[in-house]
Amino acid sequence: MKKIFLLTLSFLIMGFAFASPNIQGDFSLNGNINFDNNFETTLTNDATLNLFLLSKSNNVKYTIKNNIKIDSNEDISNEIEQAYLQFRIPYKDNYLTFNMGKTPLDIGGDWVYNSGTPFTNNPWIASIKTKLYQREDFSSLNLEFIAKLPIQDVDKKIGARFTYDVNNKYFGTFETTFLTDKTESILCGGFNGTLFFDYGIYGKTDLQNINNFEMSLYLLKITSVSIFKFEMAYFNVYNSLNILPTVAYNINSKATLSFGLNTKIATNNYSIELTPLSIFSYNIVQGLDFQTQYSYSKDTNNNITMTITHKF
Repeated sequence: MKKIFLLTLSFLIMGFAFASPNIQGDFSLNGNINFDNNFETTLTNDATLNLFLLSKSNNVKYTIKNNIKIDSNEDISNEIEQAYLQFRIPYKDNYLTFNMGKTPLDIGGDWVYNSGTPFTNNPWIASIKTKLYQREDFSSLNLEFIAKLPIQDVDKKIGARFTYDVNNKYFGTFETTFLTDKTESILCGGFNGTLFFDYGIYGKTDLQNINNFEMSLYLLKITSVSIFKFEMAYFNVYNSLNILPTVAYNINSKATLSFGLNTKIATNNYSIELTPLSIFSYNIVQGLDFQTQYSYSKDTNNNITMTITHKF
């Protein structure tokens, strides 16, 4: 914890030194009701505060994102979601981009099921990225050397990431990442693009244990009044196939209604577990939103959450 505090403090000092910071965030009040089929009820509530600090100049960027949660017992938890410094220096006809800290690498996209990344959360890393070449049609090949740092955990790896930006009407980006240490050699990657749907197909395996592999797929279609998402993932080590379709409908300029059905299929015995989900979101005034969510599963039974959020 002391290491994290010192790193965060160092980044803050550097951020204020490079440029004037921009502070954003949101504050939420959350209520949660859980009840079983016999209507035995449990009620909890909490408050969360997210702070987002961004300091940016021409070649230097500093970001910190912090989450504070206070529950009904006045227990306080604190999580640093992002804390990184990014800068670039000229190199030949392009730049070398340096990235250090707890950072989102945006590998494989931001989805519930994402087999295109070797990381489950934003990792503490140090990396160097450069563009190997770029064509006149703006397609480009990029290389990033990555070192996973053992700051919050003992995991440390080194490797590289290649991204090829195609940027035509069918394909967006091809990418592959390889990270290794003495016990694991993680290889993952895939591609995305547009073919009626926005789509992405990704996979991941451990080359030292090839039975430990997974694959994921997403489809996305956005219209003027609705959003359709479809996600699917297969985890070989768990013999599990997960399917998550979600439909969101814009009732009007302020209200949105969403439905989802998370389906988990155990492929070894073909048992099925269904988790329905519905969400109603309403914009009260600019910067103030209300949301209520209902879900059901065998583990949590019936669950209703209500949240009011102020963004600033």
